[in-house]
Amino acid sequence: RLIKIHSKLIKDGFNHKFYIIGDGPETNNLKNLIKEYNVENTFILLGKRNNPSPYIKKCDIFALLSYYEGLPMTILEAKVLEKPILITNTAAREAVAKYEKSYITDTTEEGVYEGIQRSLEMLPKWKKMQEQKYIERLVTLGKKIALEASQDKELEKRIKKNSNY
Repeated sequence: RLIKIHSKLIKDGFNHKFYIIGDGPETNNLKNLIKEYNVENTFILLGKRNNPSPYIKKCDIFALLSYYEGLPMTILEAKVLEKPILITNTAAREAVAKYEKSYITDTTEEGVYEGIQRSLEMLPKWKKMQEQKYIERLVTLGKKIALEASQDKELEKRIKKNSNY
């Protein structure tokens, strides 16, 4: 269903790419569907990967669009990396319940289409939130460095005052 939804979104003007990690008995069927829907350049099957973290780090939106899901570690990794997360309404929703850069959508074809569409529309807002957090961290770090530097100057003055040079 995801290949069909992806193709429709592309036709509707929502330019994006899907990178799928994993493989299984349906891989050949998926490759055929990718060709059938003419999305070879935008729907990429990466195959099995032992460590998905580098791929999650590079993605704009982490999507887990299963019919059924428990609590996959990949959602926790995406949260640690502060990635926007799109998931279907499964048990995994508990992992993103209070996460401000998440979107939970219905498991139906229409729900997944709408979830991807909304996530793509919300992406600029999510990126702005990410930039703001980064700026806040830099300001905090700058204040800490300034405080340490001022403390070092005070220490330096005391050392000079109490030494013979």
